[in-house]
Amino acid sequence: MALVFISLYLVVALAENRRYRHRQIEQLQAEAKQKLEFQVMERTAKLHVEIDERVKTEKALRQAQDELIQAAKLAVLGQMSASISHELNNPLAAIRSFAENGQRFIDKHKVDRAKDNLNRIVALTERMAKISQQLKSFARRSDANELSEVKLAPVVFSTIELIQPQLKSHQVKLDCVVDQQDILVVINPIQLEQVLINLMTNAMQAMESSPEKQLSLTIESTDSAVMIHVDDSGPGLADYSSPTLFEPFYTTKENGLGLGLSISQQIIHNLDGHIHVSESALGGARFSVELPVSRSAQPSIRKPL
Repeated sequence: MALVFISLYLVVALAENRRYRHRQIEQLQAEAKQKLEFQVMERTAKLHVEIDERVKTEKALRQAQDELIQAAKLAVLGQMSASISHELNNPLAAIRSFAENGQRFIDKHKVDRAKDNLNRIVALTERMAKISQQLKSFARRSDANELSEVKLAPVVFSTIELIQPQLKSHQVKLDCVVDQQDILVVINPIQLEQVLINLMTNAMQAMESSPEKQLSLTIESTDSAVMIHVDDSGPGLADYSSPTLFEPFYTTKENGLGLGLSISQQIIHNLDGHIHVSESALGGARFSVELPVSRSAQPSIRKPL
């Protein structure tokens, strides 16, 4: 009888011990789960802080980049100022001359000659207004995120208009071949103008001591990309594969800042493009800006020229 009671006691004690251990395991699991949830919440909060800090840093970096691009743009305008001033002074002198002659024609009752002079004055003022508008547009502060789908050809032609005074003052002959007028690209037009002006200005400065100053701008395209080539007849580069060529503050000019190529490369990279450099058939250097063609236009783009 005693053996039966002992056996029953042992069974009950074992069952109670199992229940106790089960409760302990459940409690430990609950504590572990609660601790894990707390760690997850803590880590999530830290991640949110890190993300916020990264967003703020990226925003500050983007703002600094835009400020640097704007400063470089104003520096380009400074380099162009003498040529632009000359380009504006000539029409002003002509306007004054036509106006004075017009007064004489009116005094002599030569109305047709006076009207002809007035028409010339109107044409000259329109030309000056166009130059002023282009400069105002170029100098405008632009955001790297201000992208739009545009035709490439008008941007190239606008660039040439802006740099035309410099071409005249440097006595540089420009050949421009833009056969494909319908190429669409997603860009910031003002910033692409800035890149092309930087490259063309560098080319003109490289040809200062060259007997023949020949500058060429050509465009070729594939199904997925478009290349804008800027060639010059200068002395070329000592090393076309130099990794320092696009580094900030690297320059071969006596008074150069060494920011033009670096900023140009940065702008083109923001457009998912690249800048390549190689030897030109004209004897100098070739800088090629490669940009992706707009997807909406890819099916209709023609093969390379």
